[in-house]
Amino acid sequence: MLCSGCAAPLPIRSEQSVVPSLLDPDPVLVLVIHGKSFRCEPGDVLGREGTVARDEFLPVGTVHRRHAQLNVDNGAWCLTSLASTRNLTEVDGKAVSQGEKVPLRGEHTIRLSTGSMFKLIVQQTTLQTGLVI
Repeated sequence: MLCSGCAAPLPIRSEQSVVPSLLDPDPVLVLVIHGKSFRCEPGDVLGREGTVARDEFLPVGTVHRRHAQLNVDNGAWCLTSLASTRNLTEVDGKAVSQGEKVPLRGEHTIRLSTGSMFKLIVQQTTLQTGLVI
């Protein structure tokens, strides 16, 4: 094959030698609690009446019904505390005020009240293979 612009010969590549280099602009967010993993979607709510892992939060009476929300803002995941100040929300040991938005990158330890601790893990996936990196 020849280049359509300069007519120089193009290198021959097999499909197996193509290495994906682009990252999905929307990373995957995984909630890990009690040994179970849950894939999160933008707009998911964490809490006893939440939209993700609800059964894991339901037995913890100190977790608010709608404790925190997960969203994507400018291509990055973030957590926003919805609970009042009397209901603790922490990201990596730092208190989060009601309405405060915290960006999420990599792995974070989240605490909702004194009775619920879990991990949120942001993962990039490759566009061509779907592999998590």
